[in-house]
Amino acid sequence: MRLFWLFLGLAALVLIPFIIWGGAMDTYFTESGTVAWFTSYGDWAGVVGLVLLIADLHLPIPSTFVMSALGDLYGPLWGGLAAVAGSFLRVASDMYFADGSAFRSHAGSSASEILGVASGSLSRRADGLWCSRGGCRSFGK
Repeated sequence: MRLFWLFLGLAALVLIPFIIWGGAMDTYFTESGTVAWFTSYGDWAGVVGLVLLIADLHLPIPSTFVMSALGDLYGPLWGGLAAVAGSFLRVASDMYFADGSAFRSHAGSSASEILGVASGSLSRRADGLWCSRGGCRSFGK
């Protein structure tokens, strides 16, 4: 019964903003709405796009619309590079704030230990594949 109430409470937390601001959210969360919103920032539209892509790590921002709007505003090359830069900065900020602990906790572990693969020849093949793709460098082996 407690799980039901937890589910109901979380569902209400998600649905209440849509009930209150549904029309405005519907306007912004379309590609044309996002482009119009970015255009209102003038020369700062690219910076706003980067900030939104970085904030997507912690906030439910539809990054697909942000990336599409950047492509519409700046063209496929520059908009695509801005979208890649924003995605890269999102991951880099996550690693900075996480202090790299996700990588250090597995330092010295084999791929099979990290991925939970069974021992034996399958484990050796998984380790070989992991290392050939650069996984050993990422985890300090």
